[in-house]
Amino acid sequence: MANANISFDDKQNVFHLSNQQISYLIQIEEGGLLSHLYFGKKITKYHGSRHYPRLERKNGND
Repeated sequence: MANANISFDDKQNVFHLSNQQISYLIQIEEGGLLSHLYFGKKITKYHGSRHYPRLERKNGND
């Protein structure tokens, strides 16, 4: 089984889950929402510049 690592950057509120081959980064945004930042080839550090625009969703009752 691959050796897994989990780290947390408390300045950017980013979790970095990784093993020898892949990285998965998620961020805690305002209101406690989780945001997907990256999934792919292993990286060693997140530079903080890749943000997706937030889209407000309406429920079906509006």
